[in-house]
Amino acid sequence: MWEISNSGQLLNIFISFTVGMIFSIIYSFVKAIKEKIKSKTKKEMADILFLVFYSFCNILLLFALTNGMVRYYIFGFQILGFAVANLIFSKFILFIFSKIISYFCLLYRLIFYYLQKISEKTVKNCLKWAFFSKKLLKNIYSLLYTYFCKYKVKKK
Repeated sequence: MWEISNSGQLLNIFISFTVGMIFSIIYSFVKAIKEKIKSKTKKEMADILFLVFYSFCNILLLFALTNGMVRYYIFGFQILGFAVANLIFSKFILFIFSKIISYFCLLYRLIFYYLQKISEKTVKNCLKWAFFSKKLLKNIYSLLYTYFCKYKVKKK
């Protein structure tokens, strides 16, 4: 059986507490994204995706720290780290992330607006060229028609 020393357990406690704080910061980012989403189902999907990501990372953490053995103090200190970081940093981090996301949304709207204008101009120019080429082809066709049909060369 694989045993952990006291110093190893203290290190695992520190690591699990830190990981809980990191996941609190990540969840603050998810909350900032959820504030910008209007659909209830998309908000629930964001929560589910975070839960799946969090669970996957917890399994990896268990394998890395204790060779896959379930140690309940790891979960307890992760929850404690999550709660401490959520109480101390959550409002500040949520404010920063919401500002960053607002700027990215504004940048996205500006880029989309200018791309839409460019695409409208491109479509208008393509239509102009299409009508011009239609007229040009019509003139060339009528010229060729008159040349070959009206002025037929008689066979000998």
